[in-house]
Amino acid sequence: MAEFLETLMGSFHYLTGGSESLTPFLAAFQALEPDAAVAKIIGAALASLLADRPEEALRHLEYAQRLSPSQSLITLLIGDLRLSLGRRDAAEPFDLLIRRTGWSGMWLRMARTRLLFGEATQAAADLHETLSRNAPDRSAAMWALANDIADATGAFGWCGLDNQGIVMVGGAAAGRDRSDIAITLDGEPLQVTGYGARVGAAPRRFRIRGEWANGALLRVAAKGVPLIGSPIAVQSVRRIEGFVSSDHGALHGWCWLPGQPGIDPRILMRSRSDSSLIIETEARYVEDVENLKTLALRKSFDLTPQQILALGGGVDVVGPNGGALYGSPLNPLGETRSAVAIATRLARRFPALGAPEGPLDDDASEMSIPAGRRGLRSAQPAPPHRRDILIVIPVYRGLQVTLDCIESVLLALTPEQEILVVVDASPDPLLVERLRRLATAGKITLSLQPINRGFPITANVGLRAAAERDRDVILLNSDTLVTPGWVEMLRAAVDSGDDIGTATPLSNAATIFSYPDTDRTNPIPDLDDACALAIAARAANGDAVVDVPTGHGFCIYIRYECLLETGLLRDDVFGQGYGEENDFCMRARHLGWRHVAVPGAYVGHIEGQSFTAAKTHLTKRNLAILNRLHPGYDRLIAAWQTEAPLALYRRAIDLTRWFASQGDRDSLLLVAHDRSGGVLKHVNKRAIDASERGFRDIVLKPHNTAQGRFLLVESPSEEAYPNLRFDLDRERAAFIAFLIRCNVTLVEVHHFIGQNQALFEIITELGLPYEVYIHDYSWFCPRITLTNDNSRYCGEPNLAGCTTCVRDHGSNLGEDIMPAALQERSARLFLGARSVIVPSGDVARRIAARFPVQPAIEPWESTTRALKLKPLRPVRDGEVRRICVAGAIGYEKGYEILLSCARMAAEARLPIEFVVAGFTCDDLRLLETGRVRITGRYEEPEAVDLIRRQDTDVAFLPALWPETWSYVLTQFWDAGLPVVAFDIGTPSERIRAHEGGILLPLGMPTKQILSAFLRLSSGGGH
Repeated sequence: MAEFLETLMGSFHYLTGGSESLTPFLAAFQALEPDAAVAKIIGAALASLLADRPEEALRHLEYAQRLSPSQSLITLLIGDLRLSLGRRDAAEPFDLLIRRTGWSGMWLRMARTRLLFGEATQAAADLHETLSRNAPDRSAAMWALANDIADATGAFGWCGLDNQGIVMVGGAAAGRDRSDIAITLDGEPLQVTGYGARVGAAPRRFRIRGEWANGALLRVAAKGVPLIGSPIAVQSVRRIEGFVSSDHGALHGWCWLPGQPGIDPRILMRSRSDSSLIIETEARYVEDVENLKTLALRKSFDLTPQQILALGGGVDVVGPNGGALYGSPLNPLGETRSAVAIATRLARRFPALGAPEGPLDDDASEMSIPAGRRGLRSAQPAPPHRRDILIVIPVYRGLQVTLDCIESVLLALTPEQEILVVVDASPDPLLVERLRRLATAGKITLSLQPINRGFPITANVGLRAAAERDRDVILLNSDTLVTPGWVEMLRAAVDSGDDIGTATPLSNAATIFSYPDTDRTNPIPDLDDACALAIAARAANGDAVVDVPTGHGFCIYIRYECLLETGLLRDDVFGQGYGEENDFCMRARHLGWRHVAVPGAYVGHIEGQSFTAAKTHLTKRNLAILNRLHPGYDRLIAAWQTEAPLALYRRAIDLTRWFASQGDRDSLLLVAHDRSGGVLKHVNKRAIDASERGFRDIVLKPHNTAQGRFLLVESPSEEAYPNLRFDLDRERAAFIAFLIRCNVTLVEVHHFIGQNQALFEIITELGLPYEVYIHDYSWFCPRITLTNDNSRYCGEPNLAGCTTCVRDHGSNLGEDIMPAALQERSARLFLGARSVIVPSGDVARRIAARFPVQPAIEPWESTTRALKLKPLRPVRDGEVRRICVAGAIGYEKGYEILLSCARMAAEARLPIEFVVAGFTCDDLRLLETGRVRITGRYEEPEAVDLIRRQDTDVAFLPALWPETWSYVLTQFWDAGLPVVAFDIGTPSERIRAHEGGILLPLGMPTKQILSAFLRLSSGGGH
């Protein structure tokens, strides 16, 4: 335990810049997680740690992680605690954090875990990964770990490089003669000198002499054999991340070196008007919640308005390795000076004393132009000739994606098109060298910028070149993949109207131009995928154009005349980029130019190769600038999205792809609701089974949005088609045509909640055979579960009693319908069905009592296997009965019963504990009893394993209504647990039939329930 606390403190020392107390952890977590349940759980975890109960602390942390899955600090604690306990699964959180943060400390933890379990080769690979891209720690623990790994694998040793030009050589190589060690940079031997004396197991250190900081690969070998960590990517070790912004004339920013986070970066601020005016400062760590969230060590710096004034206003902000920080350049005093000028002018027009100045000029009477206003253009003749096109690709980093992008452009290049690659002082010499080769081969024109100045300035180099050469221009991100005919489609779109200034294609990652999904992250396509999507888009939408408020800079075609009238991108306020193309489009819009989307064109977009961690900050800052420059910009975009003019075009592509994969298959149609739970689990299983039998599976769910009430089409066995949705009130004919073309041979009606009743009219109208599956009692009970306001079984009164119940307690159907009308509607549907299918005899009896049908019984799961369950015996002195409850426990699932049992067990000090494998509708009240542990949400495939890991004696189904199946019951049995349930519904029928547990009388008081738990035995019942 002491070792873990030492490791814990080491992590926290790193994250907080030197705190030596465990106490700040709780405060830090509370700052990160205002949710009361999470804060309480973390507090309990820390209390357990300090009381030397690590397993208990781990359970608390795992629950907190499920409640807050993106919280990296909790993930780190779980990994460290598992490692201290000698558990192999410590690797799981470390692996997640490696992919999420890339922090060197995670690679070292992973290596330590591998070595602990005898996986020395994998440990060496992990050590190599961090040493090849990050500076080594200067800690004895790190040196000892690296030495142990080198010894375990028979390696000569290990090596590392830091930002001061110090090369460390550890392991056996550190003791060898200097002549045995060769250090080269990009193939050339380096001059080095010894640095300091080696002590014990510490590495040997060498200082590089001469220029090395711009190199690419540093190699270290002993007797010609590369050491672990070699070759070292120099620019990765030296990489910086930083961001700068301004507020009320002051400058604020952060910077750090992810490859060596212990360094306090030196920041240089240089006047844009006089390069001799410079201020240097050091970024220092301050308590930062964002750092704790991301396991980063961003360090802050500030300049006052007075210091900015001394620099003349405009400022370039440069990090320790010479690279401009994101957000630079900027002019913190610009807005202040603008505001002063406007105020002064208005004061002269409306003076308190003396005569007023003359009226304001027409162009100055409004100080800003609302984003929603668009200027008008007089008709213009078409250009006298068809202009050539300059394809401008700004580049900073991203070797492979850039080369892939250029290759895709070359594959589709025609003689009237030219590629201009503008490199913004890339830190990657290999990338620059490959681009030089392409330029030498005549495939591209290359422009190398000597200073990193950000995307807008880099893009402007290309835009200015296009204007000077009388060309249209396409601004193309270096992380895109273009497709055949892409240029021709964009040019045709611009040529389709003499007032069209820009055209933008669809892409997987392009905000309002995204396809297929605009709300979620789409898969990143490779070139084959992008070409397939482009073919589908063109087949579906041809040469269509759709007006949009703005283009998107990932790929935007700009007409020559529009560029001349609007001017270049603003490089004074948008820093490294993001938002500058939106500003350009707003300015063009005010001049009367239109912008269009081209839904028949598609370009792949990998996105985000150059922004790294600063992108979020830069995006937020520049969106605020956009709205200041163009008031109402956000509202303009939101209104356009609500109108959704591209929705029909996205659906057209989905339909094209859908029917391309349809083949000659018949289709099975499954009607479901849009709520979670067992219904969708069963529907998805039926759908996948149908697909395996050769059918096209089609699931119909309700989908209600701000745009209307839709029917969503899904296919669980295939890829997503999120735009296949129909408004049956307006698109009935289109939906019928879709069904006919799908060749539906059978419909399974699993639920009606949320569905437009027109769907069932259409099924009848088309004469489609259908079956009805009963998953609950919504067909005649508006409360769905046959429960009253106490979530207890209502006793199924007559129709008058049901009506009174609904009037008193409300309906859960989401529609205004009373029991009589509901039963009449359901009866019509049942009588037209080929069969009504239920999962058990209990459900069959309840349905037959209400409707003139004889249901067919088909259990939702196979129950023919013999159960292998834990034996039960009464609790003896000193023992504790641990009881598992699983799933999403709401009131209808028995929450109040569980709470009552936990409270009474605590008050009476009974040896009973409950574990909820899942979550409840109110975790906090249960946790306050001190008798309940909660794991948090889980994914369906992990349910059985999660239940097993809780080490409980028996399971409990506390629901007080006649459930129709219960997948959780099956999961309990699969986990080897006998189940205690109330004697009602299908679960009791199944438990009795398979001898799978013990049944309690419905309505049994809490005290007797607890007594029964203590007296449980495999040979007796209650």
